[in-house]
Amino acid sequence: MATINNRALVPQASTINGVDAGGLMQARIQQGFDNVIQSPVDGLQFPLEDKSVEFVRGTVVTQDWTKVIDILTGTVGTFPFYERKSGGDDVDGWIKHTITNPVIHKMGLRFTKGGFCAATFTFECRASDVAIGFADMYTLLDAQAAPDYISAARGGFRLISSVFDPDGTPVSIYHVLSVELILTMALFTRCDDGDTGYTCCEALFDAMICTGSIKFDDSSIAANQLKGQQLLALAANSLNLTVAQSQGAANKVLTIAGVSFKELSRESAATTKNPAGHTLSFAIANNTANPITLSGTDKLLTIA
Repeated sequence: MATINNRALVPQASTINGVDAGGLMQARIQQGFDNVIQSPVDGLQFPLEDKSVEFVRGTVVTQDWTKVIDILTGTVGTFPFYERKSGGDDVDGWIKHTITNPVIHKMGLRFTKGGFCAATFTFECRASDVAIGFADMYTLLDAQAAPDYISAARGGFRLISSVFDPDGTPVSIYHVLSVELILTMALFTRCDDGDTGYTCCEALFDAMICTGSIKFDDSSIAANQLKGQQLLALAANSLNLTVAQSQGAANKVLTIAGVSFKELSRESAATTKNPAGHTLSFAIANNTANPITLSGTDKLLTIA
């Protein structure tokens, strides 16, 4: 029997809704039917089945973390990326994947000491017509040339400084190990009448939920309180992170607006070589004087 090798690997060269996002780490695509109904037992040994509501959804992980706001607020369009065919060459040994109308409704941002920052996006595809199903929302082209390289502004392997700034009185948080931020929008979908897929698919910018955490080893004490206890008692304000960038690029400063600390946990173990660790969870708290938005005068995230 002839040897068959139809494998594909190494996803790269992604553009998400018009925003070049290099450093593609993972593209997880799901497709199928959201509504599967089966008949009751009525004399047949196995049920009858009907399937409807075709979907395409997935997650994207990229190291191009500075593009998070551009991707969240970008115009819904397409998400193309490429994979190399096993044994293929750069002339025609690539596959082009195209996801059409991916509506981004969740974003995750994670900085971890010793590794590049990862930005994760979750999407649901919108069908542009009543006849559009998963075969139209997720298409592939075989025998493609190698894609052009898309660079990424990698970084986050070291958090140089972390400062919480309540009412103009900065509080430094030392020895930060990781920071995580998760933003979730309500997703409104409908497939009715003669629709094949979700012709109504919207990420609602109203009442978004944004939570996160910061993990650190700073056990300094002032007024008989740990640094984490002091932060927990403060009103919501900005958390400023100075982030080391890759390949000698200038540091970036990430400002997260409206950080309100909610809970502190501390762990110290005699059986490990690690210092006592602290984890502060937080959520974004808005205000009426200067409302926080994704884009505008008072942004949720500012990267400078």
